[in-house]
Amino acid sequence: MPELRLGRYLLRRPLGEGGSGQVFLAWQDNASGEPLVCVVKFPLPRFAADAQGRERFMQEARLAMRLGTHPNIVQVI
Repeated sequence: MPELRLGRYLLRRPLGEGGSGQVFLAWQDNASGEPLVCVVKFPLPRFAADAQGRERFMQEARLAMRLGTHPNIVQVI
């Protein structure tokens, strides 16, 4: 897959796909000029096209944000 720019994110390559989304390795531009390695998750097309699917995707993100910081949990932005 060729790299794709999406706003501040440069999608490098797909990492995997689960039941509801696909995750990509990405670099995030920031003020220091040193890109931050991160991942970007997108809902699968069948969920993105459905209002309930989009809402479940957002609920998952909100729940992950409420878990706070922990070494075994990724930070959600």
